[in-house]
Amino acid sequence: MIRMLFEKGEIGTMTVKNRIVMAPMATNSGTWDGCVSDEMIDYYVARAKGGVGLIIVQATAVVPESMGTTTKWLNIYDDKYIPRLRQLSEAVKAHGAKIALQLWHGGAALPLFGHPELGVGPSDITFMGFPCRGLSREEMGYIIEGYAEGARRAKDAGFDAAEIHGGNMYLIADFLSPFTNKRTDEYGGSAENRARFACEIISRARQRVGPDYPLILRMAGRDYLEEGLTIEDAVIQAPLYVQAGIDCLHVRDGLGGSPLNVPGILIPLAEAVKKVVEVPVIAVQRIDTLLGEKVLKENKADFIAMGRGFLADPEFPKKAREEHLEDIRPCVACGECGNSIRAKDTFITCTVNAGTGREKQFIISPAQEKKGVMIIGAGLAGLEAARILAVRGHGVTVYEKSSEAGGQWNIAAQQPGKEAFSLFKEYLITALGKLGVTIHCNSEVTVQLVKDATPDVIILATGAIPAKLDIPGIDGGNVVQGNDVITGKAVVGNSAVVVGANYLGMELAAELAQKGKKVILLEALDKIGPEVAPAQRVKLLGELESLKVEMAANATVTEITESGVRVNAGEDSKSYHGETVVLTLGAKPLNDLADEIRVLAPEFYAIGDCVRPRRAVDAVHEGANLARIV
Repeated sequence: MIRMLFEKGEIGTMTVKNRIVMAPMATNSGTWDGCVSDEMIDYYVARAKGGVGLIIVQATAVVPESMGTTTKWLNIYDDKYIPRLRQLSEAVKAHGAKIALQLWHGGAALPLFGHPELGVGPSDITFMGFPCRGLSREEMGYIIEGYAEGARRAKDAGFDAAEIHGGNMYLIADFLSPFTNKRTDEYGGSAENRARFACEIISRARQRVGPDYPLILRMAGRDYLEEGLTIEDAVIQAPLYVQAGIDCLHVRDGLGGSPLNVPGILIPLAEAVKKVVEVPVIAVQRIDTLLGEKVLKENKADFIAMGRGFLADPEFPKKAREEHLEDIRPCVACGECGNSIRAKDTFITCTVNAGTGREKQFIISPAQEKKGVMIIGAGLAGLEAARILAVRGHGVTVYEKSSEAGGQWNIAAQQPGKEAFSLFKEYLITALGKLGVTIHCNSEVTVQLVKDATPDVIILATGAIPAKLDIPGIDGGNVVQGNDVITGKAVVGNSAVVVGANYLGMELAAELAQKGKKVILLEALDKIGPEVAPAQRVKLLGELESLKVEMAANATVTEITESGVRVNAGEDSKSYHGETVVLTLGAKPLNDLADEIRVLAPEFYAIGDCVRPRRAVDAVHEGANLARIV
């Protein structure tokens, strides 16, 4: 039984109706000049309606120099931003949630947000490949004043609290970490000295907002870098923050970033901090409702913050309170949300929730005309389409050629670190069962089967199959598909040549190397990981280099031999040796039925990879978007 999550909690003078906090996450949903947009208000209101206790709104820049130019983040360095911020706070509070505003300076990470020349921090260093300039005392004072004025503006804009961002890889965390803080004055050296900048920000903010306005610090509990901040440092620093005027500590990681796919990885940090302070402590990162309840019962934290869970399902607090945990659409830690705000100037995207960022537009309405719908293929596109069609009142039947639903997602869920992927498939199957939708597995659809079913609507969602090369040796016994390696259908020798440096190829090359195999990774295009999201590409390249995987771009495989492959690399030919050749060349659509069956129903549609192989997010959203209008 979930009980403690729904008890009231106190943060300073603020009473929160339950212990669930929506963690701050950049959404790329502001305007280009840093104001709140209508879409942002809709986004947060949907979460307030869903039953959250406290919403902490995404980072807002406290000085103009910290404003990103490639992302639509928020600003709070001028009073002109207050009116729209007030509209946001009032809209959220109207639905019973408390709301706080996060105050932010990008510090050494500013180059990631459009300022390649403006990275600043405690010291002159190179950080993430970019130069970082050490701040003078005068500049530090200017930034401290920016935070204090930001807190004052948050109060004036009607926010119930302000949160100072002192975690991740941003400015305050740069001061806290010995990895980036090389100062020899009173702001560097000991753990206490490295916390001095944060404490001065807190003290100045407290002076500006008065004694009764709640202030939260999102503090770094440790770095994930060698020679970085340790939890031993953090427990020394935490009481100093409280002495400076903080009412609550929100404990997360600092530099380096903790693994996204490990549930509750930061809970020990919150637990350690809670032992040394009297103020409430918020635990965060990959915590679901059951784990959150457990953390509260064991007194490891006072509040539970969830970020991506609210992207996946804005109503999960309400569902948890009603004990309908199976109805909560789960976050699967795929990282699409982070990739989406770095790669484009559109609203943050969630793989499992096509409605994220389109709260007013993405309405699922009852169908005006009930239809019989035949869906061919039970991958993500087909399953999501079936769910929404059934919610709307259509009669839906799903046919799947293989022995289980899920399609390519089942393969992805078998990779290390992606075990959570299976949760979304389970959610969809459970939902379809409740809606009375039958999934016929081991059912290969034929023209005659379609004729006998006489559907009003046919939706082809047959997915894709792994691509091959049309070259000598492609059918040799030493050639295997990457998918078969993942599922255990194929065995890889002591050495391997992985052909195709896409996301799967890079991941698989790393996995094989971790098992002690000698691995070569080849890519025909001009760089390794040409279509991989930038942040993931950097991470994977680092792993491959550390594992000593040999990599070659501009390497077009022309022949597979018993001992490896031959390639054309510019004007040269070269051989690469490996016992096993692993193909990770992407996929090709499986749509052989399309031409024969499109005339067998009044309406015919094709969705997902059978149209064009893409990512899971594309399949889910395509299925959802179609199902809303059929």
